[in-house]
This record gives sequence, structure tokens and C-alpha cells, in this order.
Amino acid sequence: MKRIAVLLIFAMTACAQPPKDEPLASPSGLEVTNLTETTVSLSWSAVPGDIKYRWALIADGYVERGIIAENALSVENIPDGKDFVFSVRCESGEKVSEWAEIKFSTPELPPPPVVHSIPAVFIGDSITEIWPTKDPSYFSSHGYLGKGKSGQTSKTIAARFKKDVVNNDPYVVHILCGGNDIAENDGSYVESSAILANIEMMADMADEAKIKVVVGAILPVTKFWWWADDWKPSKEGVTIESHILEANALIKAWCEQRGYPYVDYYNLLVGPNGSFPGPDSYDGVHPDTPGFQKMDALVQPVMEELLKDAKL
Repeated sequence: MKRIAVLLIFAMTACAQPPKDEPLASPSGLEVTNLTETTVSLSWSAVPGDIKYRWALIADGYVERGIIAENALSVENIPDGKDFVFSVRCESGEKVSEWAEIKFSTPELPPPPVVHSIPAVFIGDSITEIWPTKDPSYFSSHGYLGKGKSGQTSKTIAARFKKDVVNNDPYVVHILCGGNDIAENDGSYVESSAILANIEMMADMADEAKIKVVVGAILPVTKFWWWADDWKPSKEGVTIESHILEANALIKAWCEQRGYPYVDYYNLLVGPNGSFPGPDSYDGVHPDTPGFQKMDALVQPVMEELLKDAKL
């Protein structure tokens, strides 16, 4: 009888022991409820009991951690354009759950608006140099700056581009050059591809400085008055007109490829047999006031489109 009683007492004691602790449930229903470039809000289903939630938000070069009592939070001032992992687990006393996690990416902030000092710089050779003199109201009324230098080839103009354009900090640069390359002012024939390479060098500098680019066509010419009447290009089979047409075609195609406006001054001003007649020109090479006014009318809508978002 005593043995039976002892066994009964032991059995009753064993039944009185509390059940083995259940594992702490992990957060479920984890979701991103709001996301901007710099803020994220998340929520998950509440776990019953005296629960705290330990969380971590991690991205490359960024870590934020914390403990909260609520089953939702918002984190502000997070970096844009990052891939994140958000992890959260339950804690109650000494017990902890498995981590629940979710991944998301913040969009990139739009670039800040570009702000420059002046609307535009026109850079080129003697045509650009005399433009503000022959047609001063066009430049003064729009706040454009002329940086033309007589006799210069595209190579020489490119060499001063940083000083005369980038350092003046315009929204837009108007590049008009190549006539003096055609005239071989540096003493030798200049391939059309070399003219384009110099224009491309200038455009690359402008792009780097976030300056918009517009390129003008080489103007028509049949004779450079500073050379002898029988002067012709030094490359066999090339004429002044054919060289201009070849260079302009190359420049136009490149502008289309790069997305730059190309202003076709050549076809605007060309006369019979590739000439540049009066009254648009006073010497067969340079525009006179009527020619410049035609150029104004052709280029100004382009300039207005490029400057429409400028902070002037």
C-alpha cells in the first residue's frame, strides 16, 4: 500500500509541473507601408503578451537599430538610392524569437536644379566676334556673352573653351566654328573629322560642367578674301564648298546622335553655287546685320527651349 501511495504522490506531482515553455512567435505580416527617397514606414502583426520588438535597418554604409513596444515604426533621413534589409524579432524576458525580415530599395532623389550665372556664351571665330557688334540688341536683350576671336580654328577655340565658357558659368553654350579650318588658317588641310573632334572636345567640357550645348553649321563660303583669288584646299579633289558640306553633314549627324540642337545657318544663308551673297554678307565670308538678324530668328527658339527651366 505504501508503494502505491508513493507512486500516486509522484504522479500527482508530475502532473502539477507547468508545461514546457512554448517558443516565442516571430513577427508576421511584415510589410512596407510607406516609402519615399528618405523615409520608410513598416508594420507587422502584433504578438500577444508582454512583448518588445528589436529591429535593425541595414544598407551599404548605413545601420540603424532600436527596441520598441509598438508593432510599427517610421525611420526618417535614410539615404536615397540604397538597397535595405529590415529585420525585427520579438523579445519577452529571456525569450527571443527568430528574426523576420523584408527587403526594399529607396528611389534616388532627383538631382538638384542646375543654377548658372548667365544665360549663354557664344564661342567661335570672327563671325561670333562681330555678331554682338553688328547686332548688339540681340545679345544685350537676352544677356548673352560673345566670345569670338578672329582667325581662330576649332583647335584654338577648344583650347580656350574652359576659360571663356566654363569659367563664365552659362546655362547654354553656342558653338560656331570650322570656317577657319576650311580656310587652312593654321597652314594645313584639316579633315572634317578633326573639326568635329574639336567640337566634341568642347561639348564634353560643357557636359561635365552641366552646360547645355547648341552647335551651329559652318556658314557658306566660296572664296576667302585673305587668300589669293586662285586659292583652293590643299587636298586633291576637294573644293571649299565640298569641304563645308562634308563637315556640316558630319557635325549634324553627330549632334543628332548626342541630342544637341544643330542650327543650320548654311542653308539659311547660302546663295548660288555655295556663295554667301549680300545683303546678308558684306564680304562673302562674314554676315552683315541682315544676315545676323536671320541667324537670330533661327537660333532664338532653340535658345528659349534650352533656357526654359533656367533660374534667371
